[in-house]
Amino acid sequence: MPTQRLRSPRTLPVLLVLLVGACSGPLTDQPSQELRRSVMRSIEREIEEAERLAGPISFERPASVDDLELSDEVLTENARTSGPRSYRGELPPLGGSLNGSEFETVSVSLERVIATALENNLSVQFARLSPPISRAQAVAADSAFDWVFFTSAQWNQTDEQARGSTSIFVPASTAFSRFEGANFDVGVRRRLTTGADFSVSSTYNFVDDENPNGTTVSPDPSHTANILLQFDQPLLAGFGSDVNLADVRLAQNAERDDILSLKLELISTITNVENAYWDLVQAWANLQILDRLHKRGVRVVEDLKARRVLDTTSAQYAEARSRESDRLSNIIRAQRDLRAASDRLKLLINDPRLPIGSEVLLVPAQAPLESPVAFNKLDCFLTGLEARPEIARALVAVDSAGIRIRVAENATMPTLDARGSVEFTGLESHGTDAFQTATEGQFVNFVLGLFFEQPIGNRGALAGAEIRRLERMQTIIAFQNSIRTVIAEITSALADLATNYTLIGQAELTRIAASERLRARLVAEELTTALTPEFLNLKLNDQEFLARAEQDEIAALVNYNRAIARLYQSMGTTLERNKISFDVPDGERTGPLSPFHPFLRGIFEETEGSATIGAGGQAGDAEPTDDETDSEPGARYQPAVPLVPIAEHASAAP
Repeated sequence: MPTQRLRSPRTLPVLLVLLVGACSGPLTDQPSQELRRSVMRSIEREIEEAERLAGPISFERPASVDDLELSDEVLTENARTSGPRSYRGELPPLGGSLNGSEFETVSVSLERVIATALENNLSVQFARLSPPISRAQAVAADSAFDWVFFTSAQWNQTDEQARGSTSIFVPASTAFSRFEGANFDVGVRRRLTTGADFSVSSTYNFVDDENPNGTTVSPDPSHTANILLQFDQPLLAGFGSDVNLADVRLAQNAERDDILSLKLELISTITNVENAYWDLVQAWANLQILDRLHKRGVRVVEDLKARRVLDTTSAQYAEARSRESDRLSNIIRAQRDLRAASDRLKLLINDPRLPIGSEVLLVPAQAPLESPVAFNKLDCFLTGLEARPEIARALVAVDSAGIRIRVAENATMPTLDARGSVEFTGLESHGTDAFQTATEGQFVNFVLGLFFEQPIGNRGALAGAEIRRLERMQTIIAFQNSIRTVIAEITSALADLATNYTLIGQAELTRIAASERLRARLVAEELTTALTPEFLNLKLNDQEFLARAEQDEIAALVNYNRAIARLYQSMGTTLERNKISFDVPDGERTGPLSPFHPFLRGIFEETEGSATIGAGGQAGDAEPTDDETDSEPGARYQPAVPLVPIAEHASAAP
């Protein structure tokens, strides 16, 4: 019996969007259907297993504290003396600042630093300027189809000699040419999307003949007026809206690409801010752990010092002092790491109230999430294929390559241009009469013409078309590679998420066991008076073992939260998770199709005007201004809701 393939309801729409985008426009050496099948195979191959095993998968922790068989009282005591929650409210020594004063501290939440970075990060500000530039370039390209008004005026006076005639009866004489004249032109013209040039113009000429030779002309002075309608249309090369709107559509695609680049920069910046925030959390935790370890060690060294007169040798005491000094050195290094982590976060958020050069340390106000999550691998893949800006940028590149192919293939055709014109003329002794005669259509001139040109061999145009076909093949390969890259990154992020969630349980079990080991040592210390150097050395070992276990636990928690951020980044939904609205204004439409309908515009599919996405974030400017929504793309925060690891499946963190 053949295996039935499970098709997610979202699979077909996503595949259709990708196929239409990848296969629109002229094709390369492959027929259209084969190209579609090739793209479809590459997509289905990547998601086949996830589609077959579609369904939610939950993370589990195989290690359990119950394996230690400890009573609730003991677990409560261990939680009070070890673990992330036991350090709440403790301020470790921060060391001296560069100016000799004490550090100031500012508590910041993850939502606040993301909102601040969204507004002030310099890379984001730089990326925000690219779409308006591209939009202006698109308007400039579209302006080629605007009406152009032209006019000119000229006055001239001629007084020159001319060769005369002679005969056997009439002696030779010099002729003269003297007259005054004026010329005035006015009209409008425009370029059409078919490639035609259409113009309507009128010319007025005035001539006053002052010939001294006695020759007379009539009428004198004379007024000539004409009205000219001219239409020049390419019939082969340069014909059609696909060719003549190419620059406009390429400029619009460039704007789309810049908007997607902005979205990509926002996702990258937010992810970097999250990682920097968790680095800061880990730096604070390491400093607290090392400070507590040092304080515990100081008490052991004092006990050894007191026993030097009894049974502690100089070597044993020196070893204990050496370990105490090493712990103090680790604190100094941890203080430096904390300052560096704080400065990295300040650099990313670029808050004017928190300059990088200030002696202010950021204090994380948010604990790492440790809630279990569930996920659907197929949904993650489809979400990534649908939401990742890299996929959309690859489709834009495919579309731009198709536009260039149409232009290049059109350029291989011969030049065959048609011209048609109608001219109404009038010649009278008064200017108004001349215009009246012209408008009455008594004297009409017609012109019909064809102009042909073809390069012999046509090698340049044929080579250009071949270049564009190969370039489009490259864009399709890049598109397929983007699909594979997205799938690979999502798979890796899910693996990291599962691994780090499991490590949280392992690290917690190890930390509780180490805490119980030290607690048992302290109980033995209270019950015996024989604090031998060997016993105190074991106590130092237990302290260090517990500190390493605590560091491993906080590292597992931080890495788990980094993995969550990376998963959303790999799916392209970081903005959704943080309740960020990414607004994209409607783009410009293409130029006119007809000279007689100046407001008729070609329709070219644009990016949607506004998309509000989100599942968590910090309250900020809830509503955009008119300028923000109408002029340039941007991102803003919506009213806050609690952050959750996976929007549909995860339970909210405490």
